[in-house]
Amino acid sequence: MEFTSNPGQLIAATLIGFAILLFLIIKLKVHALLAVLISAAIIGVGSGMPLSLVTQAVADGMGNTLKSIGLIVGLGSMFGGILEVSGAAQVIADKLVKVFGEKNSAFALGIAGVIIGIPVFYDPAFIILMPIVYSIAKKTNQSLLYYVLPITAGLGIGSAIPPTPAPMLIAGNLPVSLGAVTLLAVIVALPKYLISYFVAIPFAKKIFVPVPENAVIKEADETERDGKLPSFGLVLSIVLLPIILILISSSAGMITSDNPTIQALLEFGIFIGQPYLALIIANIVGIIFLCTKNGITMDHVEKVLNKSLQPVAMIILVTSAGGVLRYVLDYSGMGTLIGNALQSANLSIILIAYLISTLMRIGVGSTTVALTMTLGIVASFPQIQTFQPMYVACIGMAAIGGATSFSHVNDSGFWLTKEYLGLDLKTAFRTWTLYSGLTSILGFLFLYLISFIWA
Repeated sequence: MEFTSNPGQLIAATLIGFAILLFLIIKLKVHALLAVLISAAIIGVGSGMPLSLVTQAVADGMGNTLKSIGLIVGLGSMFGGILEVSGAAQVIADKLVKVFGEKNSAFALGIAGVIIGIPVFYDPAFIILMPIVYSIAKKTNQSLLYYVLPITAGLGIGSAIPPTPAPMLIAGNLPVSLGAVTLLAVIVALPKYLISYFVAIPFAKKIFVPVPENAVIKEADETERDGKLPSFGLVLSIVLLPIILILISSSAGMITSDNPTIQALLEFGIFIGQPYLALIIANIVGIIFLCTKNGITMDHVEKVLNKSLQPVAMIILVTSAGGVLRYVLDYSGMGTLIGNALQSANLSIILIAYLISTLMRIGVGSTTVALTMTLGIVASFPQIQTFQPMYVACIGMAAIGGATSFSHVNDSGFWLTKEYLGLDLKTAFRTWTLYSGLTSILGFLFLYLISFIWA
């Protein structure tokens, strides 16, 4: 159904819809799922869209978003559960600290955060690493910030690498393959981590945060968890397996051959690197080599996998609600309106994506909501279809950067970090909030500069 809204009416409806969204989440503490859907309905009806078109936007938004990320989020969460129960995350952290030495343990733990952040959600990954942090900080008498800030930066960077939900959202909403998003995420991972690490040092030197008296410290002689811990090489191989398969699929998709045998191999390479299949393979390999071979029974594995799926419904539904908002903005003509305005003003879409995502993150708190809403808005810009894939990937990565910036009281990660470090509210703002904002800005500037390669 073709529909063109009155520009003034559309802008007013959109501003009112976003204002109500923020009011519902921040002031009334309404769940993000309800708040986003209410906001989408207000924008659709308020802009003058026919009610049948609003209904179609809801159906298309939910259906298409669920189709692109539903299975992936579930399989990714299961994979994270396998790594947690097998002690794989602990193996990564211990090995890197041993290789880099206790003197450089902060840097090593941050790298561990990048690796662990790929398959494990932020909260459980943070909790897994904290006993190790407490133990090292106690020995070195360093501020906890010296270790925790690099870890949180690493976890954030890891969350931008598949099979986590964020890059899946980019590939599902924007005209870019998951392979291109994966390649960009890998390219920028180390530079962004180095930026984050060197920003963390002044914070740690300025403010000393001791280990809390009630901290659970990792025992030095801990060597087992339901059996022998897996080797570092095995763990790293299994963590990287889905990433490698996705990159193989993307590379194979760029090649054609007249030789039937070679073409069949290329098609097989494309097939095994499909995100859902790459994660199925990673889960099976993880269960066999990380769990059952180390004495963890299948009954216990089943319980772990069931538990790992518990938070998935909320993530999928909130993300799908963001998809509804995207389609409402698209069908109402808001994307065309903003896109034409940006083209006239000669503003970079990467900058716009970062600013929108940052403002939504500050206002709403939820990384998922901020990212899905930003991608929904950006996806409706007509000119997004004309850019090179890697440039579109940069736009999506900028949205991730904004969605993880300036963590404060409306973000669960803020309270998790505050409580584990034993910080008062003022110190939490001076350290965690300021650090997350500063690293986000610097990371965006780096991303903005390299985006000119594909502009």
